[in-house]
Amino acid sequence: MKVYFITRFSIYDPNFRGFRITKQYDPAEYERRLFDKKRMDFKFDVFREVTFPSIINQGYKDWIWHIYISDRLLTDYIKQLFDLTKGHQNIKIFQVKDFKEFFEKTSCYDYKKPFATVRIDDDDALSPLFAEKLQKYEKNVGSVINFTDGRLAKYIHGKLKIGKKISEKNNAQGLAGIGINIYACGRHSDINERYNVIYDCSPEMFLLMCSYYTDTKRGFTFLERNIERIKYLFNLIIKEPNKNPEILINLYKKYIKKLR
Repeated sequence: MKVYFITRFSIYDPNFRGFRITKQYDPAEYERRLFDKKRMDFKFDVFREVTFPSIINQGYKDWIWHIYISDRLLTDYIKQLFDLTKGHQNIKIFQVKDFKEFFEKTSCYDYKKPFATVRIDDDDALSPLFAEKLQKYEKNVGSVINFTDGRLAKYIHGKLKIGKKISEKNNAQGLAGIGINIYACGRHSDINERYNVIYDCSPEMFLLMCSYYTDTKRGFTFLERNIERIKYLFNLIIKEPNKNPEILINLYKKYIKKLR
């Protein structure tokens, strides 16, 4: 069974409400933050040092990796991505305008049967045994396979820090569809309400990256999780002094009160 890994790499879409960054900021601020150099340098470092080797070092070799990038991604990062992957003919890069185009392309692609499609974010990692372990589910066409056990991880000062073990049902890391496009299956957190989900408790099957730039910030203090948001509100106070009372009340209720 051929395994198709599918990765979204910083796709721009201010109308997609699936991430905190689109919910918390207006479109201009969202775009600035999404393509901020500090964020992009961090994301690419993690992708190069953590995500990328976890896929190319799969023990089972019959796989293809589709990486979808924003058509607004800065040229320097596009070049880095192509330079990193150019020696691997089974890695294909697609540019998309937004998530609508991403979902259309993943749905229309001619996946060669028998196949499985697998979610892998641009800052997470999978076990080198992942594609091999997925093979035993080849006959379960139409089902979703969820490897429940992995570890939290952080990438700090150029070094990967492996954290505590986690075991969760319906997690996104490595969520796989047998004979179906996993990204057409809807939200991962309640996917068991729409599909037959087979839970596999094999140990150490993924790394879930926790950072300032992801929705997952487990392992960080409250202040660490929200420091960027607090900075943003303080900048608003400086830029829009006429709104100071409203912003200060919001800042106190949401953040400072919880630190007391």
